[in-house]
Amino acid sequence: MSRIAFYLTSFDGGGAERNTALIAAEMSRQGHTVLVIVDRDTGPNRKLLPSCVQVEILSSNFMRNIFGLRRILNKWRADVVFARLGLCPIVATLAKPRSCRLIISYHNPYDPNTSLGVRATWWAVPVLSRIANATFGVSVDIKNELLKFGAPPRRCHSIPNPVALDWINSNKDEALPIGFPTRKPFILSVGRLVPQKGYSDLIAAYASIADKVNEELVILGQGPLEKELREQIQTLGVENRVHLAGYMENPFPAYASCRLFVLASHWEGFGNVMVEALACGASVVATNCPGGPKDILENGRFGTLVQVQNPSALAKAILTTLNTSADIEQNISRASDYALSKITNQYVNLILAD
Repeated sequence: MSRIAFYLTSFDGGGAERNTALIAAEMSRQGHTVLVIVDRDTGPNRKLLPSCVQVEILSSNFMRNIFGLRRILNKWRADVVFARLGLCPIVATLAKPRSCRLIISYHNPYDPNTSLGVRATWWAVPVLSRIANATFGVSVDIKNELLKFGAPPRRCHSIPNPVALDWINSNKDEALPIGFPTRKPFILSVGRLVPQKGYSDLIAAYASIADKVNEELVILGQGPLEKELREQIQTLGVENRVHLAGYMENPFPAYASCRLFVLASHWEGFGNVMVEALACGASVVATNCPGGPKDILENGRFGTLVQVQNPSALAKAILTTLNTSADIEQNISRASDYALSKITNQYVNLILAD
């Protein structure tokens, strides 16, 4: 068994942080010795780690972290370190001992508007990917983008995010909470209220067909666009049928109860919410945006893909899918392809690869 370290910025609430905690826990369950190293001990995902997974805290200082990470990896005798998020891939490349393998992962497409540190990690791909033993993206699109940035093809891979199916299955049959905004049939979308998620497109699409469907629209999530989206809902006259329901700690009963799940994103790293919806048996309509949706739906085999930022196409797909019976068994079977144990095994295979 291997001594495996993960290095990331924090335990904050993003998908990459959550997936790191899930994979670290599963690797520990499989018998590996696991260490998680973070710059900041913040965020809710630390609670997903079992007590047998050790945690080390560095700092917010770039240079100090290089020496601190090298010291920890040497002392702990790590066989491999997975580096992800922010400047962590650069720090790990400069810090790793000769005897320690390095695997770097990228969780979102390149975005020229993101922070300087994240952009620098992409600009450094030609160097980082040649020092690392392997580099991977969480979708085929991100892998292809890494290749365009100069990653060597032989050491560039795609490994999707995992989904904790046991956890979903143990929570999805709970009743919808008392405060859930509707008891009528509903269409569901889940994600932060930010421009990337395309909620303005989804609300416009729904408003254009509201008089043709019985289902209401429920959006679970919080974010800076809430006021703007509420104003749009009011302007379109669908305030009694579109519900911004905020954060829901256990969204799986909503997935299991919805008539249809819709993702209207402009881009995604992977799109875990789509797999979670499939795991609960829901039909899925998604934009064919850069990132994971086309991988998850296998180019339309397991759901409907529509053009990005096209409310009329989205509305048409919603109507068509609502009039088609969900293939619940097929949806659940597709979600099982992303089971935590299967994806963790892909990580382990990457460690063992030459």
